Amino acid sequence: MHVINWSRYSFPTHEDAEMRPVQRRAEIEAARAEVIDRHISWAEAENVRGDVKIMTDIRHGRPSEVLIALAEERGHDIIVVGRTGDSGLHLALFGSTANRLVQHATVPVVVVP
Repeated sequence: MHVINWSRYSFPTHEDAEMRPVQRRAEIEAARAEVIDRHISWAEAENVRGDVKIMTDIRHGRPSEVLIALAEERGHDIIVVGRTGDSGLHLALFGSTANRLVQHATVPVVVVP
């Protein structure tokens, strides 16, 4: 799962609003090529797949909200997420996706450093 951080509270100009669908498609294709496909290739090379079904998805939104909603929608029983190592100031001002997941998810969350 890859979530492209996108705020529904931004107020774009008329030109931005017209370009947003094209930009979103380009962001999804870039994320597929740069993130998802690379990880799938690694998993296949390492024979990670086995009996495990690997599902992928790319969505726009606030990462913690999207991941919680996806876990509930698909009936997952755990969320595993990596942390980025943001600075203390950034965490103090904005929090982190991992922190929000731990506080709000309805299933256990494993945070990988």
